[in-house]
Amino acid sequence: MPDAAPPSTGQDEATVILLCTSVPSSTIIDGNQTFVRQVFTGRKIPYVEIDGMDATRKDERNALFALSTLRGKYPQVFVRRGAETTFVGDFDKINELNDCEQLPEEILTANPQIETISKVFAPFLAPSSTTADESSRVRPLRELSEDLKEQLHRSRSCEERAPCGDVVRKRRRTPARMVPG
Repeated sequence: MPDAAPPSTGQDEATVILLCTSVPSSTIIDGNQTFVRQVFTGRKIPYVEIDGMDATRKDERNALFALSTLRGKYPQVFVRRGAETTFVGDFDKINELNDCEQLPEEILTANPQIETISKVFAPFLAPSSTTADESSRVRPLRELSEDLKEQLHRSRSCEERAPCGDVVRKRRRTPARMVPG
């Protein structure tokens, strides 16, 4: 994604801002940044990435840190509407929103306070991408055919039935243990 914010065409236009660092201090931060980028890219949510290490954007970075109160923590996500910028959350929040997306529809309907990526970033989702996301969601086990349920159950089980109906325990491989020598 380009580092420069696109020119605004109106007050109602909104922009998702991803505050990252080009010099992550750990592989965890690097992985978290990659995860958030993948979530946005996979859901076709347009975003502008700001590098917190870019000296030319220091004032903007500091203003975002002040808004989030999470100085030096990456990644962080914001939404800018006109002159107003709102802090959405850090990696943990985006991960939580993404996880909640997989909850069964009846739970989401019964609990409208549960936030999901689709709810929080609804203005940024193209109408066709919302439909595609819903169809590609992981289906709950109850929606699978009986045959698939049985296959899944067998593959997850530590037991297997012998042709005579007796239960036979599967042998698990244990890693070789290193003995100090």
